[in-house]
Amino acid sequence: MTTLRNCLFSALLCASAASAGAAQQLVCSFVTECIETESCESTSYDTTIDYKDFTAPQDGMDASATWRDDAVTRNVVLSGRPDITFAMWAENDGRVFGRLVVDAAGDARYVVMDATIPMMITYYGTCKDAA
Repeated sequence: MTTLRNCLFSALLCASAASAGAAQQLVCSFVTECIETESCESTSYDTTIDYKDFTAPQDGMDASATWRDDAVTRNVVLSGRPDITFAMWAENDGRVFGRLVVDAAGDARYVVMDATIPMMITYYGTCKDAA
C-alpha cells in the first residue's frame, strides 16, 4: 500500500508541475528617460519579461523570469499582486541594480542604479501582458 501511495503522490506532483507555470510575457515601453538631475527627455526603450504564470495570482513570484531588451538579457525576480507588479535584478555584487514597478493601470517606473559611478536613470512608460 505504501508503494502505491508513493507512486500516486509522485504522479500527482508531476502533473501539478506540468500544469503550473505556463509561459507569460510582460511587455514594457518607456517614453521618458531621466538621468540624475538632468532634464528628462523623450526616449523609445522597450523590454520584455518572460515569466511563469503565478500559481497564486493574488501574490505570485517567479525567481526565474528573464528580462530582454536590445542590449541585454538578464535574470530577474518578478513578483505580482492584483494591484502592483515588481521586477528586480542585481549585478556586480549588488552595486548595479534595476527595479521595475507597474501599477494595476499599467503605468510603469523603471530605475537603474550604479553605485560604482554613482548614477541613477529613471524610465517612465507602460507595461502590459502580451496577448
